[in-house]
Amino acid sequence: MRAWFQVAAVACLVGGIVVAESPPPVEENSDPYVGELLPKPETFSSWGERADFLKHNVPLQLNSYTYRADTMFVPPDARVDEQPSSRFRLGLYLEGRDQGGIELRFDPNFDMDVELPNLKNRWKVVIEGSENSELPGTDPSDRERGAQVSVRRAMDDFAINTDAGVKFRWLPEAFARVEWNPKYRLGKWLLTPKQKIYVESDDGFGEVTSLSTLRWMGGDNRWVFNTVSAGKWTEDSQGWEWEQTFKLGYVARMMHEEKRGKSMVSAGEGIHGIGMRYSLFGHVDGEAINDRHRLQFIYRRPLYREWVFLEIVPGLEWENDEDWDMIPKLRIGLDMLFWGDS
Repeated sequence: MRAWFQVAAVACLVGGIVVAESPPPVEENSDPYVGELLPKPETFSSWGERADFLKHNVPLQLNSYTYRADTMFVPPDARVDEQPSSRFRLGLYLEGRDQGGIELRFDPNFDMDVELPNLKNRWKVVIEGSENSELPGTDPSDRERGAQVSVRRAMDDFAINTDAGVKFRWLPEAFARVEWNPKYRLGKWLLTPKQKIYVESDDGFGEVTSLSTLRWMGGDNRWVFNTVSAGKWTEDSQGWEWEQTFKLGYVARMMHEEKRGKSMVSAGEGIHGIGMRYSLFGHVDGEAINDRHRLQFIYRRPLYREWVFLEIVPGLEWENDEDWDMIPKLRIGLDMLFWGDS
């Protein structure tokens, strides 16, 4: 039920943006960084033409709205900073598992980053479609769904982000977060420790601690090895929850090839590649207990140009609560990135 509610919300958002042939009337030259929208044809000759129309118009229409919000309080004679393009991402996935019978689940997700450079404290509006205070390796289908909107301020000199916002549930929940996320290089290894402390109006206090390590390998830096060690505590959790993950991947193509061999591989950065991921989860509540083992194989490739991607993730799970019976799983779907020039 919740998944279909999210689909309807996303459809209304995207549909409302692209139905109009042009943005709402504004004063001449008031949106110098928005760009020109493509007129909507009476009919689309192909799926590709419809996709290109969405790819071009969705970011521009979002920028038109956010530009007005960003410059609302700027004095008339003040210099207006150029607004970076908003980043909107939409994922549509179908997940199946065989556990005494085939179970299918539709799992949509979305997130959006909106830069507001002209506001006094350089705020960013972040819209996400799932909970981001989980352990890093939590399966997407296990994350708590529901839109959440926050205002974020980045203190780059200290590698600190602060957020405050609202989770839209049946009863809205307020939250605030502080995150420390520096990056270090140790020889050929990239190290990213992260400490997140948060408070939520419904669940109270919580914290997530993690350390990610990454190393590029091979003469042309096509292979990448990554580990994640993480722990989480909340007021209502079952003791201290923890995770250990190992990833090995072959990255054939990247969105920004200049980052190859130099930085972490973020979600959506890889255009074409394959990988394998093993995760072990558990908790400590008086004694250490293993809860779950997961083995996944990942395949990702462009499906249309370089902004619609196909992802296929078969996997196996073994859960303590299921007497360690093997559970086959398959996740397949589309990842759409509404930004960039591709």
